[in-house]
Amino acid sequence: MYPNGSINATTFSPGCNQFDSFTNQAPTYSEDCLYLNVWAPVKATNKSLLRVKVWIYGGGGYVGSTSDPLYNGCGIATNAIVVSKNYRLGPLGWLTLGPPASFTGNYGVLDVFMALKWVQENIASFGGNNV
Repeated sequence: MYPNGSINATTFSPGCNQFDSFTNQAPTYSEDCLYLNVWAPVKATNKSLLRVKVWIYGGGGYVGSTSDPLYNGCGIATNAIVVSKNYRLGPLGWLTLGPPASFTGNYGVLDVFMALKWVQENIASFGGNNV
């Protein structure tokens, strides 16, 4: 899946497509945006059982990204694991098409749900308590 079995985690992934940003930065947007960030204390091990804090940014469902410097979890990951997650925004996240297509919308909520499921299943590898 990733070259050499790893991913470059030194930069943030692009944010999900959106109309505008509420910050003065020039962010990168992409449809390939469903990533999450995990910050853990340096000395965390898979046996640490640290508390887990999941950050879901606001923005009214149409703006925002975990790549915004405002949401950098490094400073608060001193004795806890911090996770942030991108989710689909605007029409790509909430549009419902109804019959005959029968697409229900709320894909942004499904993205968040899947991220929480991933956290529960995998956070112990980062030193977090998944209970």
